[in-house]
Amino acid sequence: VVITREGTIHRVSPQEINLMDADWVGQAPRYPAARTLVVSLPGVDVGSLIDYEIEQSFHDQPFFSMIHSFADFNRLESSVLRVSVPDTMPLQVRDMTGGDVAFCEESRDGRRILTWNTGAREATAREDAMPPWWSFNPTVFLSAGNWTSYAAEVSASLEAAAAGQTAAEARGRKLVEHLEDAGARVKAIRDDVAVAIRPGGPGLAELPLTAVSPADMTLRERYGHSADRAILLAAMLRAAGLTAEFVLAAPGGSRVAFLRQPWWDCPQRDQPNDVLVRVRCDDQTIYLNDSDQYARLGTTINEGRPGMDMDGKPIVIDVPPDLRTRTVGRYVVDMEADGDAVISSRDEFYGAAFGAFHRFFAELTPEERRRHYEEMAADIAQAAVAQGELKTDTGVYPGIKEFCVRVDHFGVRTGRYLYLTLPGSADGVL
Repeated sequence: VVITREGTIHRVSPQEINLMDADWVGQAPRYPAARTLVVSLPGVDVGSLIDYEIEQSFHDQPFFSMIHSFADFNRLESSVLRVSVPDTMPLQVRDMTGGDVAFCEESRDGRRILTWNTGAREATAREDAMPPWWSFNPTVFLSAGNWTSYAAEVSASLEAAAAGQTAAEARGRKLVEHLEDAGARVKAIRDDVAVAIRPGGPGLAELPLTAVSPADMTLRERYGHSADRAILLAAMLRAAGLTAEFVLAAPGGSRVAFLRQPWWDCPQRDQPNDVLVRVRCDDQTIYLNDSDQYARLGTTINEGRPGMDMDGKPIVIDVPPDLRTRTVGRYVVDMEADGDAVISSRDEFYGAAFGAFHRFFAELTPEERRRHYEEMAADIAQAAVAQGELKTDTGVYPGIKEFCVRVDHFGVRTGRYLYLTLPGSADGVL
């Protein structure tokens, strides 16, 4: 129901309610299709009051879990959360409302009914780089699961889909038949899957575990979501004589320790949404399935994120110091007395930044590379003139990018002083 400022009541008609396919359905028809409910609200204007109710039912999932915050970017006149579960369900509740939200609990007809109710709340201001929503708004965590049993269930599904896959195993053996070095074997299989298998479909938590595919099916159909690509990788690696194990990763999880704790304490199934493959190679732990053929072996975009092994033990996905993601930028400004300057730039790319750098320049056409060079020069100064060619080296680690520009009147002389703006990101340091 929408109530305008003038008091006119608009009710949503059936023609304004549409059930649509999720955006991934057309790319991954093998998986049970997800639906997105789209409701067009009539007569909405500044100052309108919107009254709505959402009812959710959960089925065919390993356990029930949810997070609900009593806050919004719009002003709330009131907000009610009502959860009804069987009396026999061992529901964990982590109430982080700080006493700002009224709570009551009752038992009725063999069910436990928990209700949180809050009055009017002002809109939360939008800001850049906001911390997790629940960390500064009154929030309730609910869960009927535990990590140990969930990990065992996931492990059983993944292992069954990776076992006895003749086509995947034969492909894995063929790829490494002339490679003796373990690292080279891992890289050959990782690169092959990255090139041959298109990512497609939802995350692990969005489907029942029965929806995972055998490795041979993923290889045959040439696409798969995170879990299916991990299953294929594991089957091929094991056939090549390597030890591969599954690990769950939470790409949206925080790298800050105390912000991970509620997730550990009150399991949320939608948090470990990706599956990685962990390989131990030459005393090094390598994570696969979140990088492509351009990445340095051993790097991961989930670096520092929370994860979980197949024993249900929480872990933090870590990499050696030299493989941690960072970009080191250096500028040399050779300033002349009249303010003209020659500026040299050198960037070094480490960790996951190396993979992104490598991919970008490996796939650039010569014309796109020329234009990109012009854009980088213009970022230093609109009057910058390139001196020499753009130099990039993706065959070494860290990756290197170098260029040089000349800028007339880069500095402005006033009396005994010469003023200039530091180039690139160096300006932000001061």
